[in-house]
Amino acid sequence: MFKRNKKILFLVGLVILAFYIYCIFPRNIEKNLVGIEYRLGDSSYKKEVLVTIEGQYSRKLFSSDYFEGSMTIGDVKLTQLQLYIKKSGEVLLGKKDGSSEYESYGAIYTKSRFEELTINIFEDEEKGKGSWNSKNGLMISAPAKNRDEALTLSNNLMKSILGKDTVLK
Repeated sequence: MFKRNKKILFLVGLVILAFYIYCIFPRNIEKNLVGIEYRLGDSSYKKEVLVTIEGQYSRKLFSSDYFEGSMTIGDVKLTQLQLYIKKSGEVLLGKKDGSSEYESYGAIYTKSRFEELTINIFEDEEKGKGSWNSKNGLMISAPAKNRDEALTLSNNLMKSILGKDTVLK
């Protein structure tokens, strides 16, 4: 009886260890998502954009997931990205098109392993300063086939920071 309980306990421990390793072990990720770039408050502005993601994605059980790699958004390539994936969003800070300096591109909101994403693009106001607002900000959402799908995706992914009374239009 004691030997049997010991074997069962060993097997349960082995299954838990295997599950833990499966969940947190970094995985190579390569994704191509077709999305829509659009401007809030301007239903006439929309264009299709390809988002390519390459790098390593690590799931964490008790903290934010982590991504390290590159992302190409339309014709802008961001390299040396290091993102902690949080519900509150994460600033896309990377090196643009071979530059030696880090630049912020926008804020990204995503589900695990980039199944869906929305990006608030920071637009230049002055040298070195960029901003975004919920009235007329520039957005990219993927995967999406049209502006309505993109808006729905943005509202869902940004729900935790927008609050229940704010809806992007």
